[in-house]
Amino acid sequence: MPDMNPDLETNICHHLRSVLNSVSIGSEIGESEEFRAFQSGLEYFIPSLLKEKYSIWKQESLDTFRFIVQHKIGYLDAELIDLCLLINDQVWTPLYFRISIYPQNNSIKYLQCKLGELDNNREILTVPYSSSKVTKLLSSIEDRLETISWAFTLKLGDCPSMHI
Repeated sequence: MPDMNPDLETNICHHLRSVLNSVSIGSEIGESEEFRAFQSGLEYFIPSLLKEKYSIWKQESLDTFRFIVQHKIGYLDAELIDLCLLINDQVWTPLYFRISIYPQNNSIKYLQCKLGELDNNREILTVPYSSSKVTKLLSSIEDRLETISWAFTLKLGDCPSMHI
């Protein structure tokens, strides 16, 4: 199991807690300064976890996200479906991220991350930053979540009961 950076973990949990405390279960998470801070932390946190399992992530990082889904799915649980921008090539690729945090402290109870879609040749499908195909890819991810062949996957902790 990858080692989590405790400072990054505390930071993203703190911001996520602030975001989720103002949203009801089943609702979309709106844009806010706290949510942007959470996203900013994810740009560093996700690669820090993936690099422990996948050597390519020792040279790769994330730049930003474009969300199609950002929901509160439990008391302190969130689900994010989006495109993330790979920093080295400035290309978009799909990301599924689910996180649950402990109620008593700023630490992660459960995390699931799926990043990058593989094509039939086992190469990562990407879309250039300014391509007209970005919107089409973004809008197709949610319907294809179960059929995407993910390049990088990671689960930490015990999965909370299924969301609504």
